[in-house]
Amino acid sequence: MMSRLLYPPSLSRSPDLCKSDPMMRLGTLALLAALACAFLCVSPAAAESSRIAFGSLRDVGTEVLSVGLYSVDVATGSQDLLYDGIPNAVWSSDAAQVLFHRRDERDQSDIYIMDANGANRRNLTEHPASDIHPAWSPDGSKIAFVSDREQGHDTDIFVMDADGKNVQNLTRIPRPDSQPDWSPDGKHIVFRSTRDSTDFVGWPPEAIRDEIYVMDADGSNPRRLTDDRVTDADPAWSPDAAQILIERPPGGNQSGLVALSVDGSSVREVGRFDGALSGATWSSDGTEIALALRGDIHVISPDGANQRNLTPQGGLDYAPEWIPPQRATTVMPAHRALMQWGWLKQLGRAR
Repeated sequence: MMSRLLYPPSLSRSPDLCKSDPMMRLGTLALLAALACAFLCVSPAAAESSRIAFGSLRDVGTEVLSVGLYSVDVATGSQDLLYDGIPNAVWSSDAAQVLFHRRDERDQSDIYIMDANGANRRNLTEHPASDIHPAWSPDGSKIAFVSDREQGHDTDIFVMDADGKNVQNLTRIPRPDSQPDWSPDGKHIVFRSTRDSTDFVGWPPEAIRDEIYVMDADGSNPRRLTDDRVTDADPAWSPDAAQILIERPPGGNQSGLVALSVDGSSVREVGRFDGALSGATWSSDGTEIALALRGDIHVISPDGANQRNLTPQGGLDYAPEWIPPQRATTVMPAHRALMQWGWLKQLGRAR
């Protein structure tokens, strides 16, 4: 089907005519050049990625569960294994580098960085404490993360330079602070905290109050956005900076998503779901939300409609992350471009 679309019958079935007519040869070269440009020189909008990365625990037939980072095409549902042995990932805004955290054989969790092709992997934290949940600043210069390295504290939110230097504690509260997410302009960080719980020991249960807070990027001016009797979790700033998506159980065995105004003054219910929900996150254009639900990756519209299960094939899928919109030069490296050009030439020879 594709060869019939790419090559008119008179051209694809008459190679001798092409050889005998100089104008036909020029026309053939022009067509090949145009087709190559269609694949390699596409406009930025046409080259944008619509893929979601996610961690997955799967039975690979060896009686051992294997963890890896996969991607799924939002339109087709096709999946690829991106990195074996890596349980989670966060891309830089230019899609050139990837952050992830992983626990080693010493039961020590550190934050790593590598190029998007898997090269130049290095440990950024290398600390005996547990360092998890890295989050890029929008300009890529800073990384926020969660650590229990502060003596006498549970977990705090730290920030460091993209090379792992200049580590600073932003919260310094004995009670747990976690799940940082940067505002689109990089001036604020939203996070989850139990700092205002009346009884940190945990009894009665309603005394433990996971709420959503926001602070300036340097840790100053922390303020609470939510004040309710349920667990608010996984805050995610919308790309237009107008809303913060949070997980809030509506009760019973259901999970729930709500969209909170950035000042906390209004709340809009996005949806209610049966089963465990986690990791809800916006697409870069704000038109879809990805989430992990009952061990699969789903997408929904911002109003909760159009729910689709992208990974129903089995395995435990979690931590969805939209791969940033990528340009053709990023998606297709030099060796792939050459292969694509060779493929085009082979089509011309096929008939």
